[in-house]
Amino acid sequence: MYIFNSRNTDYKEKVRAVATGETVRLRLILPRSMSCSGAYLCVHKENEPDVLYSMFWAGMCGDDHEYWQLHFSADTPGLYWYHFQLDTAWGRSFVRNVGHGIGDFAPDGTDFQQTVYDADFTTPDWLKGGLIYQIFPDRFYNSGKKKTGYRRSRV
Repeated sequence: MYIFNSRNTDYKEKVRAVATGETVRLRLILPRSMSCSGAYLCVHKENEPDVLYSMFWAGMCGDDHEYWQLHFSADTPGLYWYHFQLDTAWGRSFVRNVGHGIGDFAPDGTDFQQTVYDADFTTPDWLKGGLIYQIFPDRFYNSGKKKTGYRRSRV
């Protein structure tokens, strides 16, 4: 069991980009032994200050864990970065991304990302049913140096 997992719908209701105004439920599962007295979602957009949202206690998870959750929505499109702050018996703790979308206690970890797009966005008619392919030129870059460490035969 994780404290938070941004790639699991038990913790993050929608594991995808969301439209403006669309609500996403975020949930933490905390050990009761932490004696958490308050949990907060800390959200920021680029070049904007952090905004704290209070989470609410949402019941027990078994005998020794508890749920804290909230419903978040954004009114403007963009990239939103977030982590969690907890008030515990030991002071303030932070839950951040420690890799692969897993949230754990890490004051210096990275933030999670939520992409929000304009709810009024529509695909242009000329593109409907189409396919876009992008070639990354750096993939084919030739430095002029002899290549080593790869199999010479190809499948």
